[in-house]
Amino acid sequence: MQTNELTSDSNQQTSSLQPTNTPPVAETSTSQQPTNNKKLTKWLVIGLVALLTGTTGVFAYKYYELKQRFSKVQITQPETPSSSTPQASQSPTTVSTPTPKPTKTTSLSYNLPSGWETFQDAERQFEIGYDPKVFFEPSPYPSRIGLNSKKCCFNFSIRIEPYDAGSPHKFIDTNTQGIEYLPDTYEKNYIINGKSGLVIYNVEYSSTIIVGMLDIDGTRAFLISSTGGNDSSIEEILASIKVL
Repeated sequence: MQTNELTSDSNQQTSSLQPTNTPPVAETSTSQQPTNNKKLTKWLVIGLVALLTGTTGVFAYKYYELKQRFSKVQITQPETPSSSTPQASQSPTTVSTPTPKPTKTTSLSYNLPSGWETFQDAERQFEIGYDPKVFFEPSPYPSRIGLNSKKCCFNFSIRIEPYDAGSPHKFIDTNTQGIEYLPDTYEKNYIINGKSGLVIYNVEYSSTIIVGMLDIDGTRAFLISSTGGNDSSIEEILASIKVL
């Protein structure tokens, strides 16, 4: 019986030492799984790269197309003259009118027409004559006399301003800024009681239509303006001016 038990034990030990017949299926599938994951990842990366490449190409093409259109707009824009043409037509015609050339010098001697009266400024530097049928009696002001007509619209003003014995035009422009010359504007040079003067007729300066000057002594001059009148009516007043 001991022999049989030993034999049985040895058989059991021998059978326990023999390898089991477990199929290697599970081991094989485990080793293939990482390979499949790598392949899947590879294809995903390739697909993503292809998608990004295609998208980038589309954006690059659109950018190029927009850039070409923008460059065409920049090139053609300066050729349109619409922005400069209207500005030229808006400028008033009086700006381009040149300063009229003076006519021959007209000489006037002192004269006070019959029926006229004289009036002096408040400082008694000068006096002028006026027709009381046409003008109201003036009010006294320092270095200035204003004649206001009884009927519309002839108001005459004369006042003393500093003068540097320079250009008569400069003197007038300095003291009456904003004068506009019209197509029918004209000038007349005068010698009045031995003093030179200049009068510009038919100008546009507020309600004033006549401006002028008359030299006194090289350091002072009369500034003249009128809202009405003509050559003959203005010259009658100019001839009645007397420096005191």
